[in-house]
Amino acid sequence: MGITTNHSDDVLSLLSPDVVYTVTGRNPLAGVFHGPGEVNEYIRKLFRVTSNTIEILKWVDWLVGETHVAALQFAQAQGGGATYRNHHMFVVETDRNALLTDIRILFEDQVAADNFFTNVARE
Repeated sequence: MGITTNHSDDVLSLLSPDVVYTVTGRNPLAGVFHGPGEVNEYIRKLFRVTSNTIEILKWVDWLVGETHVAALQFAQAQGGGATYRNHHMFVVETDRNALLTDIRILFEDQVAADNFFTNVARE
């Protein structure tokens, strides 16, 4: 859960050196990020462009398997005079050492996410 807060430094030790972090969409914050450094920089950028307003309102549900975890959250952020609220699905894979190797973020309303993050990235 620390990877969804502004305390991303706290979770770097949980990331595999080969971690891949995928953020879906067609906005300036979408993309594929490789390695703990790029993941950490992405999270810092996310909080920077939203002026640290991202807030997890609720962890809705979890599905835990041997090497995968799926977590559904409801979150909000503010920026550019708009408030964004959306469900996000995190699908996470771990290796034999319990390090995170693959993290994917999917948005319930991709168009709303793209519009919001495009707008706040311009500021």
